[in-house]
Amino acid sequence: MNASRKRRDVSASHGKRFEWAVGAVAFVIVVVLLGYLLGLGTASGRQPPHFSITAGDVVRVGTGYQMQVVVTNEGDETAADVTLRAVLHRDAGEEARELRFDFVPQRSTRRGTLIFEQDPGSRAAVRLSVSSYVEP
Repeated sequence: MNASRKRRDVSASHGKRFEWAVGAVAFVIVVVLLGYLLGLGTASGRQPPHFSITAGDVVRVGTGYQMQVVVTNEGDETAADVTLRAVLHRDAGEEARELRFDFVPQRSTRRGTLIFEQDPGSRAAVRLSVSSYVEP
């Protein structure tokens, strides 16, 4: 009976040490995470939204053409209701399209598709720009 009690005491002791070790690791993680978030929140030099736009592949679908686009917000602030304007310059004239994104958070990327009646062919024939956004 005495040996059995001793084993229970030793295993309980190991269990408590393990609990303290897990608690200490969790505490350190929480402190580091809070420090990181506070550092992000107080960082100076916050840049307004700044966009880069990349045209992707063009695929013929039915009687139209779909062109993938990627919008990246390189700024430090989120932009809402971002409006992308695309103008296709061809011999048959200009074809303009708009694409809206609800939110483009800071340092993030969003993808969308523009649909044209004419073949964009060379992506150089399409002029892409962000025409507006709202500060949320």
